[in-house]
Amino acid sequence: MSPEAAPEPRQRSLGIDIFCRVVDNFGDAGVCWRLAAQLAREHGARLTLWIDRPEIIALIAAPGADTRVAVRHWDDAAGNYAPRDVLLATFGCELPEQVRARLAPRRKPPLWINLEYLSAEPWIDGCHLLPSIKPADQAVEWFFYPGFSAASGGLLREAGIDSERARFLDQQAGPWLRAQALDSAPGALRISLFCYPQAPTGELLAELAGNSHRPVHLLLPAGVAEAATSAFLGHELAPGQRASVGALTIARHAFLDQAGYDRLLWSCDLNFVRGEDSWVRAHWADRPFVWQPYPQSGDTHLLKLEAFLARMLAEPQSGAPPAGALRGAGPGAPLIRAMMLAWSGAAPLTGTIGPFLAALPGLAPLYSSWRLTLAQRRDLAAKLYEFMLTKI
Repeated sequence: MSPEAAPEPRQRSLGIDIFCRVVDNFGDAGVCWRLAAQLAREHGARLTLWIDRPEIIALIAAPGADTRVAVRHWDDAAGNYAPRDVLLATFGCELPEQVRARLAPRRKPPLWINLEYLSAEPWIDGCHLLPSIKPADQAVEWFFYPGFSAASGGLLREAGIDSERARFLDQQAGPWLRAQALDSAPGALRISLFCYPQAPTGELLAELAGNSHRPVHLLLPAGVAEAATSAFLGHELAPGQRASVGALTIARHAFLDQAGYDRLLWSCDLNFVRGEDSWVRAHWADRPFVWQPYPQSGDTHLLKLEAFLARMLAEPQSGAPPAGALRGAGPGAPLIRAMMLAWSGAAPLTGTIGPFLAALPGLAPLYSSWRLTLAQRRDLAAKLYEFMLTKI
């Protein structure tokens, strides 16, 4: 099946309850909403998303979003949960006591699956689809690990996303950017920035302001890097406002729903992303990106970053240069690796961003090759639904 082909219709429509507790602001909710919508739209599943912050779904769901997904408050499950075919717990969340009690084998429970966080670490392939039998009541929990390898659970990717992106860039990008007040001068390097507070944003802004290669237009969402931006400019920058220093123009924009954020990524020459949801969306944007993993104590996040870089820069890729070039024989891989490590705090950023930006046109094919490699594998929703069908 090609990356653009829609999944074949399923013979059975499963009833699925997804449980989500929001930990990382919009990221956890974003992943759950995209997954729920895709399972309903492409596989005909009947979905209920039980979430402790349903107001986030109202923000990220695009107008006219798939109404086949019912959104319920987490607390309502205590007295209103009726088991269906599948219970999908996300990111190791502890289920409400009344819900968990329905998972014992004597109660004819639903299939219980735990959707884990995305990681590129090799060990996840061996843990993917393993069951865990709970000693207290013999309930069986299955572990589903998203990942970048063919042996993992795959990545969230909607059917037809490449065609949708191509149509947008061909017909709608200019008007959309102007409507969002995000248009830039001809020839400017357009960059989107979505990061955690720990990112060296001040260093980045200073380096971009002194960039001698071309003007830079930085698109910065409300609520992101506010302290660092205010310190750099000497004043706050509200949504809808712009400020220029040297070669850099910063445009602060209002919050975008998921469809709008995808369009933003498609429209930029470079995207700084974080966590999980925006990281995956950066892949399908077919643009160079710099990823910041969720900061963890003991620099555990750097191990996750190294694991990702090892896959991205070493795995043979479709339409890519010879594998040796990706393993470091050419200039592209070391620049990408140095940039992502510096952005995550493993090395100084000063002196790294300049060479990376100068080489950006030559780096783009490497990113595209990596995207194509992943797009030729089955997506997470398809693999997850197939697993559900085999266990029901």
